[in-house]
Amino acid sequence: TMTDLPSVRRGWLLLASLALGISALPAQQSPRTMLVTAPTTHTVALDEALYTRPTEYQTHDWGAVGFFFARNAPYPDDSRTTGFVTRRGLSIPYEGHYDDPSVGILIPSGFQPTTRPDIILHFHGHGDAIRRAIPRYSLGAQLQASGRNAILVAPQGPKEAPDSAIGRLERPGAFHGLLTEVVERLVRDQRLPAGAQPGRIILGGHSGGYKPIGRILAAGDLAVQIKELWLWDATYGEWEQY
Repeated sequence: TMTDLPSVRRGWLLLASLALGISALPAQQSPRTMLVTAPTTHTVALDEALYTRPTEYQTHDWGAVGFFFARNAPYPDDSRTTGFVTRRGLSIPYEGHYDDPSVGILIPSGFQPTTRPDIILHFHGHGDAIRRAIPRYSLGAQLQASGRNAILVAPQGPKEAPDSAIGRLERPGAFHGLLTEVVERLVRDQRLPAGAQPGRIILGGHSGGYKPIGRILAAGDLAVQIKELWLWDATYGEWEQY
């Protein structure tokens, strides 16, 4: 298990290059979305079978990444059932942007299962999606190179949208629910032993990921277990929470 979290940070120094490789600020970045009018009403009714699908695992030289649909994922959420209008007046529809409950789980090669796994949360920035961000920033390779016995969890936030909100994770209890669901999924997939629970936690985010981190801290979930915050080009607000 992890005995020195600062050494995890040292092993992940390359991740600091995220800020150097992307120059646009959240308020300045050009959205990669269709500029259409968001619907005035929308009823979230995802097929329940979505949540019972097997985890989609992909193997790589650095380990494995699994994608599954989580009931406690940030979206869908009532806060975005009618889409979102940015402060610049751009309308982002619900469909294609706030209807994806995907969560990615990265497991490095050599990971030793434990009942209290250390977890790194990574929140992507504006205009991104987790299935693209994970390989783009070599998150799995960097986790494996760190040599630490930890997993990385990357929830899908606003998909390809200039939006920093994090849906249901802003409410007390939701973040705890998400990590519990992740660990239970890994137990079911025989990647963790029975009875496992979230261990120590690092919250990290790039660019627009600053707000999810702050909102989780404000909600207070698992506060004692959160040991570090990693912000890459992501100091745009939430100072009080930090």
